[in-house]
Amino acid sequence: MNPVDAQLFKVLSEQTGYIPAINPQITRVDNNQWWDSVTPEWYLGQIITSCDIFQISTSLARLNRLGLISLRYDRKVSDSDSEYNQLINSDNLTRILQQCKEIEEGLSLKAIATHSHVYVNEFGKHFASCCL
Repeated sequence: MNPVDAQLFKVLSEQTGYIPAINPQITRVDNNQWWDSVTPEWYLGQIITSCDIFQISTSLARLNRLGLISLRYDRKVSDSDSEYNQLINSDNLTRILQQCKEIEEGLSLKAIATHSHVYVNEFGKHFASCCL
């Protein structure tokens, strides 16, 4: 566990319930090719302002491997898309989309995302109560 993991785990353990997350991709509108290497695998928004969104994504995967959190791919928190729309339309992902559009003039791209969620599981809650 590194300092980013510890900071992120502290923030997550202070949350209650499920935390909306997305698995974003940039896709070409004309032929459904996607570029997932230009976006973080997991995105919760700018949950820690001092950390880059790619660091947070990597940290989420590491905390999941340690068994402290659960990453639930393709599982929505609720029927409402409003929280997910806020994530996909966030400044960070909009900036990545704009940078990709600048690569080739006339390229028709859009951001898409799988709606998922993250939560601190029972082991993580016990770990937090003992160690934080």
